[in-house]
Amino acid sequence: MFTDFAFLPPEVISTRMYSGPGSGSLQAAAEGWQQLSAELHASAQTYRSVVSDLIAWHWVGPSSAAMAAAATSYAEWLEATAIQTGQTARQAATAASAFDEAFAMTVPRRSSSPIASSCSC
Repeated sequence: MFTDFAFLPPEVISTRMYSGPGSGSLQAAAEGWQQLSAELHASAQTYRSVVSDLIAWHWVGPSSAAMAAAATSYAEWLEATAIQTGQTARQAATAASAFDEAFAMTVPRRSSSPIASSCSC
């Protein structure tokens, strides 16, 4: 659930920012999505190469054409999924960066007033 931060006092925002989990999980997610994207791209390229070599050198006929059509469809799906996971990685990285920027601009909440702690009353 999102909150309209304009209506919260600064102390509440500061407490939430400094007591939360930070951007580490978002950064880890971005790295994971990016790694998955790279692996999907590589898989699609390898898949296409193997199918191309197979039908060009070893397997000829109607069944090879049918397999090549099915394999092409699968390789296209791999590429489309790789693009989508890459976009997800960029979005997670952007969210982590936005959090880090907001965190850097948030003044830490003090547990007690410096005046009260220096008073010997």
